[in-house]
Amino acid sequence: MRNILWLASWYPHNQQPLSGDFIERHAKSASAYNKITVLCSIKTNQHEKSFTDKIQYNENCSAFIFYYKPISRIPVIGSIIAPIRYFLFMVRMIGEYIQNNGKPDLIHVQVCWRAGLLAVYCKWKYRLKYVITEHWSAFMPDAKPAYEKMGVFQRQLTKLIYRHASGCSAVSEALAAVLAHRFSIPIPIVIPNVVDTGLFFPSAKKRNTFRFIHISDLNYQKNPEQLFEAIGLLKKSSTQPFEFILFVPEEEQVKLLSEKYQVQDRVFFKKQQPQALLAPELALSDALVLYSRFETFGCVIIEALASGVPVIVS
Repeated sequence: MRNILWLASWYPHNQQPLSGDFIERHAKSASAYNKITVLCSIKTNQHEKSFTDKIQYNENCSAFIFYYKPISRIPVIGSIIAPIRYFLFMVRMIGEYIQNNGKPDLIHVQVCWRAGLLAVYCKWKYRLKYVITEHWSAFMPDAKPAYEKMGVFQRQLTKLIYRHASGCSAVSEALAAVLAHRFSIPIPIVIPNVVDTGLFFPSAKKRNTFRFIHISDLNYQKNPEQLFEAIGLLKKSSTQPFEFILFVPEEEQVKLLSEKYQVQDRVFFKKQQPQALLAPELALSDALVLYSRFETFGCVIIEALASGVPVIVS
């Protein structure tokens, strides 16, 4: 069994417990074959002191999340200092890992920007090879934020990260093709996202009223305007009762769009939930709707399918 050090640009943490949760599930799955240690740093205003939180999932999988406070409230100064502090804190965490465990057999970067810069450093400092698994939708056509709109310096560093990687994987064929084209690399292998079938499985029970369900951040990518327009069209054309449940972050956005398309009686807001609470709600639904402008994968799709729920997608 090999020791693999994961450097994660995104990872669930106490401010955003659903951020990068698909990476956490990948780590648990990979720990069936190798010993996985995840390192991640998060800037926080919620704590007075910097500290490291350790999560032990099983004997082969652990994560260390370092929380650090910003040192300036002036945005311009903060934007300059924050990346430097992130890099220095991660370098320290990597050094402590190697001191306690020896050199890992491989470094695995989850999302190239920013953790990939640490992998380049490790290749230079410790002669360690690294591979990348990419999830970031910014590389997709028509994305917002878009890779093309980022600063020249960031784009050049991203190219540097990919140029020095020993291999690359992506969560979908679409993203793999985009990466190969953008960075002139061999087409990455596809390692799809995973679903916990211990949580997501079919239920014989259904509600009396037909239920559509939508689960997302309801941002530009998820196309909220056309989603609500479609709900309005369905309300006008259907004689059958239905309800549309949205598990999204902000209730105000749901209210505004519901009023605009006059679907207040059909749309119901629910706060985002951890998977253990979301799974039974999904299993009780009749169809998942995901009307995205672009996706790298869409984890809720396989969660719905595992629950025996049909999926309607753009």
